[in-house]
Amino acid sequence: MATKKQRFVTVKVIVDEAQLRKLKRYLGTKNDSETIQQLIDDRLGAEEIIAAAERIRKRGTWVDTYGRTTQQEELSRPSS
Repeated sequence: MATKKQRFVTVKVIVDEAQLRKLKRYLGTKNDSETIQQLIDDRLGAEEIIAAAERIRKRGTWVDTYGRTTQQEELSRPSS
């Protein structure tokens, strides 16, 4: 299976230094480039998840083939 060759570019970015340091600590990254690359990867992953959820939403609702949701709703309703 062929793999995509990663191509990197050098860009100049203006960011808040304190926020970048804080983010580096949270992510456990060693340098600014690694931090920004991880942010980009995380955001792209989040966008893929959002797009998948939107496709599911457009198809309709989840189908509960075993009826578990209905049973739970009936159990949680107060008796009249």
